Amino acid sequence: MSPCIVGFSCGKLEKLENEYLKSLIVQAVADAIAKTALEPIDIDAIYIGAMTADLCRHEFPASLILQAYPDLHCKPATRVENDCATGSAAIYQGFSSIAEKSVRFALVVGAAKIKHLSSTTMGDVLIKTSYIPEGVKILFGFVCVFSNITDLYFEKYSIQFDTLVRIPAKNHRNGACNPSSCLSGDVLPFLFALRRSVFPLHA
Repeated sequence: MSPCIVGFSCGKLEKLENEYLKSLIVQAVADAIAKTALEPIDIDAIYIGAMTADLCRHEFPASLILQAYPDLHCKPATRVENDCATGSAAIYQGFSSIAEKSVRFALVVGAAKIKHLSSTTMGDVLIKTSYIPEGVKILFGFVCVFSNITDLYFEKYSIQFDTLVRIPAKNHRNGACNPSSCLSGDVLPFLFALRRSVFPLHA
């Protein structure tokens, strides 16, 4: 059996002061199921990609999906996590369960609530995704993990900033095609402007 997506919903990616992880998940689930010919009772398994690590107080966010419909109660629900690919990891879990014929219909959710945290707190949370004995020694945390990798790359292959900066710009441009994206427009001019002011510090 070849898996396929039969319904999809994406919440608005923006700062939502009065929304919580539960309400975001419940709304997305309701919208997605409404776009299919399925009823909640038809769902065989649930997968959610959600990073906890102090992003929220829920250590078992998979249970929040069950609040969307009573007929989802007692459905097996599993949380997966893979840093920035957490949502994708949940999709692959759903595809795998269908491909191996253990389920027919899987409900997959990717959810995060992060904009309620300060930049400092967010850095402390994200550094937990690195190898802690090394990560805690890195000034400015998670961001500098990538900065250090870039420095090592430049040492080996020479400075290639103009090439590397096009990668996140391309990814952002593709993401901005989503009408629910919190950012829009081309960030490449901004990144090149940033290069002129920041990059000499790394050169």
